[in-house]
Amino acid sequence: MRNLLDEARRGARRLVFVTGEAGIGKSTVVEALAEEARREGRVWIGTGQCIEQYGVGEPYLPILEAFGGLCRQPDGRRLIDLLAREAPTWLIQMPGLVEVADLHTLQQRVVGSTRARMLREMSHAISALTANRPLVLVIEDLHWSDQSTLDLAGLSRAVAGLLRGCW
Repeated sequence: MRNLLDEARRGARRLVFVTGEAGIGKSTVVEALAEEARREGRVWIGTGQCIEQYGVGEPYLPILEAFGGLCRQPDGRRLIDLLAREAPTWLIQMPGLVEVADLHTLQQRVVGSTRARMLREMSHAISALTANRPLVLVIEDLHWSDQSTLDLAGLSRAVAGLLRGCW
């Protein structure tokens, strides 16, 4: 995984799934690598947690959690501005990150948004975000994910050529 991260830093597109039986240390390995990458710097690192759901879950919950955390980091203002420009349908779902005065403008921009638009916007946002620095997006327990998050993961694989440096 270190080699793949190095490749992502050089602009290669990478998508990694860490799989295995419960309790074998998948999270520990990923957390150690993420911490190492954080110390080395010049990487976006976001973490989201899928939760076991009974019935319909909140669409994109782990992605919103990961991007919300990224937006709250010291250089998160840059990401908030990028989301406002490239992915307003995503930013509107995290109203605590937006000034009240800007919230109304965002709401007007996303009227009539579709699920397809959300997927397209996130693809553009990730491409812009990773132009100069890779993204390490850790999604825990993807097997418990909602269908929308799974669709986004499928989109990431389908358009990997558009996602520069996504790991």
